[in-house]
Amino acid sequence: KEKSNLICHNETLYIVELGAGTGKLAFYILKALEEMKHFISGIPYENIVYVITDFTESNISFCEGQTNLKPFVETGKLDFAKFEAVHDTSLTLRISGKTLHRGELKNPLCIISNYLIDTLCNDLFQVENDVLKEGLVSVGVDDSSLNTSADSLDDHEIFNHLANEYKYRPVNTNYYSGSVRCEDEIHYSRILTWYQNYFNTHDKRDFGASLLIPIGFFSALRNLSDLSAGKIFVISGDKGSCNPDNFIGLSDPHIAVHGSFSLMVNFHAVNLYFLSRGGFALNATQEDTALQVNCYVLCGNKSTEDCISTMNGDIEMLNKKRKSQFPSLYHSYEEFINKFSPNDFFVIQKSLKEECVPSLASIVSLIKLSNWDPDIFFKFRDTILSKAPTAGPRLRNDLSHVTSKLWDHYYHLDNDKDIAFELGRLCYGLSLYQDALKYYEISVSIFGEHHVTHHNSGLCHFSLFEFHKASYFFNRALTLNPEYEKSITWLERVTKEMNST
Repeated sequence: KEKSNLICHNETLYIVELGAGTGKLAFYILKALEEMKHFISGIPYENIVYVITDFTESNISFCEGQTNLKPFVETGKLDFAKFEAVHDTSLTLRISGKTLHRGELKNPLCIISNYLIDTLCNDLFQVENDVLKEGLVSVGVDDSSLNTSADSLDDHEIFNHLANEYKYRPVNTNYYSGSVRCEDEIHYSRILTWYQNYFNTHDKRDFGASLLIPIGFFSALRNLSDLSAGKIFVISGDKGSCNPDNFIGLSDPHIAVHGSFSLMVNFHAVNLYFLSRGGFALNATQEDTALQVNCYVLCGNKSTEDCISTMNGDIEMLNKKRKSQFPSLYHSYEEFINKFSPNDFFVIQKSLKEECVPSLASIVSLIKLSNWDPDIFFKFRDTILSKAPTAGPRLRNDLSHVTSKLWDHYYHLDNDKDIAFELGRLCYGLSLYQDALKYYEISVSIFGEHHVTHHNSGLCHFSLFEFHKASYFFNRALTLNPEYEKSITWLERVTKEMNST
């Protein structure tokens, strides 16, 4: 709305997700866009294309084969590209066959990164007594923690036994001169200068500081912004901090090991990078470091006078000045991130699960607040299933609407979570027998036959007075598990019913 001159209404607007992995986030964003398509202003919905990218072929192939994503592929809303964020400078789309080169995009490029920055390369620095130092790491294996030779470990096991040694040596703020893209040298230098000055103030000089610079993400931003002449909008969710005071103290970085490894993200450095390039940041006010959702904007500005003096002035005032030119974006961010953040939702659902015995009404409200997240339903399924049959008519009616929305938002990943089966059980408890049969059939098609699924289908048909069908499913259950007593009992009962009629 604010900068209509940045948008070409008859050109494609690409949304590129970096490191999309399983494609689950892409699925939810595409569904949200579809639901909003009649209310999107600024660009026609039909001109929006979402691009799933990853650097591994296996992840791209997995997403290409996902049934949930195929409708979006068929309507041209979704494409795929193998993309190594740090080094690749173009995007080749697999469905359309187009290759996006430098300067080709007329519209800004929207970039989404979800727990990506923490896995890209970082540089380590310390500021001690007004001296900027680079951190150098030597990586080895702690033999004392092994029951076997390090040579016999596979790559995955080695991660759990890493022993790193760090040393620090003085450098100057032109550290990156000649080692990065020439157009980025000045931005990197400004960032290092800002930290050296900030941590040399009288109230911080005695403590020193240790910080990471996410150079891998900066490289990805440069490569992608080149496609759209420097016009990008970035949404990033990751663990990290926007507060430079959190970097006070001389210490080695914490490396989290989880099959791979990751680092805390210095979002403040990302702020400085965007400010240096003429952009601005929208930052989460919550200090919780597990998930920070931040937004960044570049409008294609060249280095202007206020950009050049950025690192010597009040960066907060400069950022405020620039984001004030985008009031709708700023308001949306405050409304949907800062007023009630993803962390706030996590705290509520965790407290309902662990700190009290929740009512059925509170769980239904939580599911609605989650935008019909099937994982939330699965976490609370035992309470829901036990309380649904005795719920009042209004709450039962509410639950009947919940089931279809939950399934509409289901994205199949985990073979240990048979959501369709649990929805079938819920519908049976609500006396929605036809709906229950539909979900049991879906369960069989996805997870295969199970004697309990067939038994439950038999119960539905019995409740519908379809005794021959009920008999078939009880027999089917006993074929899979001849000793299943519930089916034996119900088969006897349905046989008597058929004989009596």
